[in-house]
Amino acid sequence: TLSRREGGTQNLEAYQLYLRAVSANFQNSRSSLDAAGDYLEQAIKLDPNYGLAWAQLGDVVALKTDNGYLGVAEGYGRARQFAQHALQLSPDLAAAHSILQYVHQTLDWDWTAAKAEQQRALAIDPTNPWALQTAGLLSMTLGQWSEAERQLSESLSRDPLNTYTILNLGQAYY
Repeated sequence: TLSRREGGTQNLEAYQLYLRAVSANFQNSRSSLDAAGDYLEQAIKLDPNYGLAWAQLGDVVALKTDNGYLGVAEGYGRARQFAQHALQLSPDLAAAHSILQYVHQTLDWDWTAAKAEQQRALAIDPTNPWALQTAGLLSMTLGQWSEAERQLSESLSRDPLNTYTILNLGQAYY
């Protein structure tokens, strides 16, 4: 299990809700993303200090924004707030740094800040599939195609059913 510092929880029901949210998130429809958000809000009510749930909520909000279900400033702003809160609770949470990287990259267009968050995430956990995936996205943005392919392939080897990584790797190959 993950320690509190790493974003974990000791509440089994909160953990099960988190897993349901992750599954719903991968379905990537408006209703599944709404369900994922609901599951995470329930998990957070059960354990308000569950850093990974806060980080995942940031990811759900960012994805809703990517899909046009939320306004850009509102959606990415909320994703940033959730990730920052997750880091207040769990300073060693690579996923939260990855969300901040994505927000810096997508909303702020601040490559320096995005790269710094990417490096923090990978320094915490160089095998984290989420961190590797967002690192691959930043590498694609910067035109570093072979690095993007390496990072996304490594992410996929760690999480072979992640539909987002499969999509992003396909885009890198393209």
